[in-house]
Amino acid sequence: STGRNPFGFFGGVNVISMIRDGKIRAQGPFAHAILAGTAGASILPYMISLWFEKKKLMSYLGIGSALIIVYSSGSSGPIMTFGFGMIAMLCWYCRGYLAQIRMMIFVTLIVLEIVMESHVWYLIARIDLTGSSTGYHRAQLITSAIEHLNEWWLVGTTYTRHWMATGVSWSNDHTDITNHYLLTGVNGGLPSMLLFISLIVIGFKNIGSALKRCNSISTQVQIWAIGASLFSHTATFISIAYFDQTIIFFYLTLALASSCNNFQFSNSIVPNLYDKNTV
Repeated sequence: STGRNPFGFFGGVNVISMIRDGKIRAQGPFAHAILAGTAGASILPYMISLWFEKKKLMSYLGIGSALIIVYSSGSSGPIMTFGFGMIAMLCWYCRGYLAQIRMMIFVTLIVLEIVMESHVWYLIARIDLTGSSTGYHRAQLITSAIEHLNEWWLVGTTYTRHWMATGVSWSNDHTDITNHYLLTGVNGGLPSMLLFISLIVIGFKNIGSALKRCNSISTQVQIWAIGASLFSHTATFISIAYFDQTIIFFYLTLALASSCNNFQFSNSIVPNLYDKNTV
């Protein structure tokens, strides 16, 4: 409402909020408005799962808070993250057909790659939910990374400025790497990127295994929410790199995904720390 960020008075972020195309982009305590909105959107699945736990007031407050954070960020990326989380949660009702859905998506992408004049990832360039998105930059970045694969595939690279027409204010050596997968590759090479993707795959496998072992619907929804949040992060990584505390939201989700398969399920995924058997 004021265009000022109260967190800025404590240092670390701007006092005056960023404005693009006349729209204020609130960032709160985060390094960028996109990351603030993404952090808010990524918790949506957990808030929805509270409704199934009959904690409807907390669920409504959580969903409302997530919506406010996403809207206030004034960015397309968080809206997409919010949408990915919603779609993933709605897939709960067709969970018996996930294998077919995945195959259908895979085949669709292959067909689009064949029939489109440009590569399939240029679909990102056509998404503009706020009227000021830079989707083309994100799509072209993927193309440039592939074209310069010989420069970073082994151990990464310390120079990417020539990949794109524009650079970044904080470095003369780099362009804006708005892709977390590519950022992992730039920092550590293709092996690092593949290991990072493997962590995500293992997380999804653990969630699938836990769902099969659990008979409680409410607990299954909680586990499904972990998967939905992980999916929203996984999809968002294509268009943004986490470079502040937002990464903790992802690490927390990975930790939950890695741990839920070890719990002795009763009516909650959270173990009772006062139960000697759980300890």
